[in-house]
Amino acid sequence: MARSDTEATLVEATDLLNIELPDRRWSDESHLAWLYGANPFGPGVVGFRRSGDRLDAHYANIPQRYRTPNGEMNMMFSLNAVTRSVAQRQGHFWSIAEEVYERAAVECGAYGVIGVSNDNSTPPVVKKLDFRLLGPLPVRIIPRGPAAEAVAHWPVDAAWLSSEAAEVLDGLDHPVSWGWRNRMTREYLTWRLSSPNTEPFHIHVSADLIAISVPSHLGPLAAAVVVKLIPRVDRRVMSAGPVISAICAHHGAAFAVYAGFNGRVPVRGFRPPRRLQPAPLNLIYRSLDQRAAKHDFRLETFEFLDMDAY
Repeated sequence: MARSDTEATLVEATDLLNIELPDRRWSDESHLAWLYGANPFGPGVVGFRRSGDRLDAHYANIPQRYRTPNGEMNMMFSLNAVTRSVAQRQGHFWSIAEEVYERAAVECGAYGVIGVSNDNSTPPVVKKLDFRLLGPLPVRIIPRGPAAEAVAHWPVDAAWLSSEAAEVLDGLDHPVSWGWRNRMTREYLTWRLSSPNTEPFHIHVSADLIAISVPSHLGPLAAAVVVKLIPRVDRRVMSAGPVISAICAHHGAAFAVYAGFNGRVPVRGFRPPRRLQPAPLNLIYRSLDQRAAKHDFRLETFEFLDMDAY
């Protein structure tokens, strides 16, 4: 059966990503099909640039919805900016970006774009695309301690998503009193946790807190990466320590890695040396509507699961 134009383009984009930004996610086009087409908040806004029959550049924004003290706002998350090496310095990304942002505002009613950039790309996108640098994403190492409370653990697979997920993931989309937070609705979490070709997610549930993790390694050492912390109750602040220790025990890890910040569940640990940290990640923001003005935007919570790291 012949592929549709959309399917063929996703294959080309996957191949380009696999060449320029190798990752297990690009083993086939299923990840992009899920990422751009299955989001419960709407389809992704994608752009392409070609040279004849060759795809030379690709960029996408996907819809997210954020809670704010003034109500819900439609946002976009920026990802998969890639240009073929032989087509660098031809302005492909800049032209695609402006096209995508205009479409995001019109087609999705988006108020702004949130992105994560490395140290090299941050200055040009701030200068040329009017992004604001919000700051680096902090990284913490949390040594395994005693697990002082009961925590239930499940690997996230299709069976879990079709059975326990509905009960476990419901009722987690709490209001905010300040700042902006990505809405953790059951529909969004179910979609986000079903991503193909990624590390396997694990979910951990205590009386007050839900955590999501992936197993990892630092050299020969087993580690746990905590990608999301979500209070089960609408309480001001709670401790993450006991649950993170239980996550380490579950994965047989001596320590956990956490990147980001959480206004309701602060994570305490130590900053690893630069040589042991992942590539520096900078949070950036571009306003598409004055109701979400660039210099008024503040994130209450942002973690690995709010982006596309896993």
